Amino acid sequence: MSSDAAEKAALEAQRRNKDAEKIYINSKEMQEKNRDKISSSYRSLARMVVIYYHFITDELLRTVGEKKAEEILKSAIRKWGNWRGKTMREDHQKRDWPLNVLHFIAYYDDFSASQGWTAENVVLSPTEHSKDITFSPYSAMFETLGTGQFSHPFFEEMLTSQTKAYNPAIKVSIPLLMERG
Repeated sequence: MSSDAAEKAALEAQRRNKDAEKIYINSKEMQEKNRDKISSSYRSLARMVVIYYHFITDELLRTVGEKKAEEILKSAIRKWGNWRGKTMREDHQKRDWPLNVLHFIAYYDDFSASQGWTAENVVLSPTEHSKDITFSPYSAMFETLGTGQFSHPFFEEMLTSQTKAYNPAIKVSIPLLMERG
Protein backbone atom coordinates (compact mmCIF):
# COMPACT_ATOMS: atom_id res chain seq x y z
CA MET A 1 0.00 0.00 0.00
CA SER A 2 1.43 3.39 -0.95
CA SER A 3 1.98 6.02 1.72
CA ASP A 4 -0.83 8.12 0.20
CA ALA A 5 -3.23 5.17 0.36
CA ALA A 6 -2.15 4.37 3.94
CA GLU A 7 -2.62 8.00 4.97
CA LYS A 8 -6.02 8.10 3.29
CA ALA A 9 -7.05 4.86 5.06
CA ALA A 10 -5.88 6.25 8.42
CA LEU A 11 -7.85 9.47 7.88
CA GLU A 12 -10.93 7.46 6.93
CA ALA A 13 -10.58 5.36 10.10
CA GLN A 14 -10.31 8.55 12.18
CA ARG A 15 -13.40 9.96 10.49
CA ARG A 16 -15.38 6.78 11.21
CA ASN A 17 -14.30 6.87 14.87
CA LYS A 18 -15.37 10.51 15.14
CA ASP A 19 -18.68 9.67 13.45
CA ALA A 20 -19.22 6.85 15.93
CA GLU A 21 -18.45 9.19 18.83
CA LYS A 22 -20.93 11.77 17.47
CA ILE A 23 -23.63 9.15 16.97
CA TYR A 24 -22.99 7.80 20.47
CA ILE A 25 -23.26 11.32 21.94
CA ASN A 26 -26.35 12.15 19.83
CA SER A 27 -28.03 8.89 20.81
CA LYS A 28 -27.22 9.69 24.44
CA GLU A 29 -28.83 13.14 24.06
CA MET A 30 -31.91 11.60 22.42
CA GLN A 31 -32.04 8.95 25.10
CA GLU A 32 -31.76 11.61 27.81
CA LYS A 33 -34.91 13.25 26.42
CA ASN A 34 -36.70 9.89 26.55
CA ARG A 35 -34.88 8.54 29.61
CA ASP A 36 -37.93 7.83 31.76
CA LYS A 37 -39.77 6.01 29.00
CA ILE A 38 -36.72 4.01 27.90
CA SER A 39 -35.60 3.28 31.46
CA SER A 40 -39.03 2.04 32.41
CA SER A 41 -39.25 -0.19 29.33
CA TYR A 42 -35.74 -1.52 29.78
CA ARG A 43 -36.24 -2.20 33.47
CA SER A 44 -39.44 -4.10 32.68
CA LEU A 45 -37.56 -6.19 30.13
CA ALA A 46 -34.66 -6.72 32.55
CA ARG A 47 -37.13 -7.88 35.18
CA MET A 48 -38.60 -10.47 32.79
CA VAL A 49 -35.15 -11.71 31.68
CA VAL A 50 -34.03 -12.14 35.29
CA ILE A 51 -37.23 -13.92 36.29
CA TYR A 52 -36.82 -16.26 33.32
CA TYR A 53 -33.17 -16.88 34.24
CA HIS A 54 -34.15 -17.42 37.87
CA PHE A 55 -36.68 -20.13 37.02
CA ILE A 56 -34.20 -21.92 34.75
CA THR A 57 -31.52 -21.67 37.44
CA ASP A 58 -33.90 -22.89 40.12
CA GLU A 59 -34.94 -25.88 37.99
CA LEU A 60 -31.33 -26.77 37.20
CA LEU A 61 -30.35 -26.57 40.88
CA ARG A 62 -33.28 -28.80 41.80
CA THR A 63 -32.67 -31.42 39.10
CA VAL A 64 -28.88 -31.60 38.59
CA GLY A 65 -27.37 -29.98 41.68
CA GLU A 66 -25.24 -26.90 42.22
CA LYS A 67 -22.02 -27.89 40.43
CA LYS A 68 -23.67 -29.24 37.27
CA ALA A 69 -26.18 -26.34 37.22
CA GLU A 70 -23.33 -23.84 37.24
CA GLU A 71 -21.54 -25.68 34.40
CA ILE A 72 -24.72 -25.74 32.29
CA LEU A 73 -25.48 -22.07 32.95
CA LYS A 74 -21.95 -20.96 32.06
CA SER A 75 -21.95 -23.00 28.86
CA ALA A 76 -25.36 -21.73 27.73
CA ILE A 77 -24.54 -18.12 28.55
CA ARG A 78 -21.21 -18.32 26.70
CA LYS A 79 -23.08 -19.63 23.64
CA TRP A 80 -25.56 -16.75 23.90
CA GLY A 81 -22.69 -14.24 24.24
CA ASN A 82 -20.84 -15.78 21.28
CA TRP A 83 -23.96 -15.52 19.14
CA ARG A 84 -24.50 -11.87 20.14
CA GLY A 85 -20.85 -10.93 19.49
CA LYS A 86 -20.75 -12.76 16.14
CA THR A 87 -23.99 -11.08 15.05
CA MET A 88 -22.64 -7.64 16.01
CA ARG A 89 -19.31 -8.32 14.28
CA GLU A 90 -21.01 -9.38 11.04
CA ASP A 91 -23.26 -6.32 11.10
CA HIS A 92 -20.37 -3.93 11.76
CA GLN A 93 -18.22 -5.54 9.06
CA LYS A 94 -21.03 -5.14 6.51
CA ARG A 95 -21.06 -1.44 7.38
CA ASP A 96 -17.25 -1.29 7.09
CA TRP A 97 -16.89 -0.12 10.69
CA PRO A 98 -13.75 -0.80 12.69
CA LEU A 99 -14.19 -3.55 15.28
CA ASN A 100 -13.01 -1.51 18.24
CA VAL A 101 -14.25 -0.73 21.75
CA LEU A 102 -15.94 2.51 20.69
CA HIS A 103 -18.02 0.78 18.00
CA PHE A 104 -18.79 -2.17 20.29
CA ILE A 105 -20.31 0.22 22.87
CA ALA A 106 -21.77 2.90 20.56
CA TYR A 107 -23.50 0.32 18.37
CA TYR A 108 -24.21 -2.29 21.05
CA ASP A 109 -26.92 -4.80 20.18
CA ASP A 110 -29.15 -3.45 22.96
CA PHE A 111 -29.23 0.34 22.55
CA SER A 112 -31.55 0.84 25.53
CA ALA A 113 -29.25 -0.92 27.99
CA SER A 114 -27.40 2.27 28.84
CA GLN A 115 -30.66 3.88 29.92
CA GLY A 116 -31.58 1.13 32.36
CA TRP A 117 -28.28 1.32 34.21
CA THR A 118 -26.85 4.16 36.26
CA ALA A 119 -23.11 4.69 35.93
CA GLU A 120 -20.41 7.11 37.01
CA ASN A 121 -16.84 7.76 35.83
CA VAL A 122 -17.62 6.69 32.25
CA VAL A 123 -14.68 6.52 29.82
CA LEU A 124 -15.22 5.69 26.15
CA SER A 125 -12.67 5.80 23.35
CA PRO A 126 -11.75 3.53 20.44
CA THR A 127 -9.48 1.55 22.77
CA GLU A 128 -11.04 1.84 26.24
CA HIS A 129 -14.39 1.71 28.00
CA SER A 130 -14.84 1.74 31.73
CA LYS A 131 -17.55 2.78 34.15
CA ASP A 132 -18.67 2.35 37.71
CA ILE A 133 -22.23 1.02 37.67
CA THR A 134 -24.19 2.28 40.66
CA PHE A 135 -27.56 0.78 39.71
CA SER A 136 -28.39 -2.29 37.65
CA PRO A 137 -31.98 -3.41 37.03
CA TYR A 138 -30.65 -6.95 36.77
CA SER A 139 -28.87 -6.76 40.12
CA ALA A 140 -32.00 -5.44 41.82
CA MET A 141 -34.05 -8.37 40.50
CA PHE A 142 -31.40 -10.97 41.31
CA GLU A 143 -31.39 -9.64 44.86
CA THR A 144 -35.19 -9.73 45.08
CA LEU A 145 -35.39 -13.30 43.78
CA GLY A 146 -32.43 -14.58 45.77
CA THR A 147 -30.67 -16.08 42.75
CA GLY A 148 -27.41 -15.24 44.52
CA GLN A 149 -24.13 -16.55 43.18
CA PHE A 150 -25.80 -17.85 40.03
CA SER A 151 -26.20 -14.30 38.78
CA HIS A 152 -22.41 -14.03 38.33
CA PRO A 153 -22.21 -16.15 35.15
CA PHE A 154 -25.02 -14.09 33.65
CA PHE A 155 -22.68 -11.07 33.51
CA GLU A 156 -19.18 -12.53 33.49
CA GLU A 157 -19.65 -15.25 30.89
CA MET A 158 -21.95 -13.34 28.54
CA LEU A 159 -19.96 -10.11 28.25
CA THR A 160 -16.61 -11.87 27.99
CA SER A 161 -17.77 -14.28 25.28
CA GLN A 162 -19.71 -11.57 23.42
CA THR A 163 -16.68 -9.28 23.30
CA LYS A 164 -14.34 -12.11 22.28
CA ALA A 165 -16.66 -13.15 19.42
CA TYR A 166 -16.90 -9.51 18.31
CA ASN A 167 -13.13 -8.93 18.35
CA PRO A 168 -10.72 -11.26 20.18
CA ALA A 169 -8.22 -8.40 20.55
CA ILE A 170 -10.57 -6.58 22.94
CA LYS A 171 -9.88 -7.65 26.51
CA VAL A 172 -12.62 -7.58 29.15
CA SER A 173 -12.00 -7.17 32.83
CA ILE A 174 -14.73 -7.07 35.45
CA PRO A 175 -12.83 -6.21 38.64
CA LEU A 176 -15.96 -5.66 40.75
CA LEU A 177 -19.42 -7.05 40.20
CA MET A 178 -22.40 -5.58 42.06
CA GLU A 179 -23.88 -9.04 42.48
CA ARG A 180 -20.87 -10.10 44.57
CA GLY A 181 -21.50 -7.33 47.06
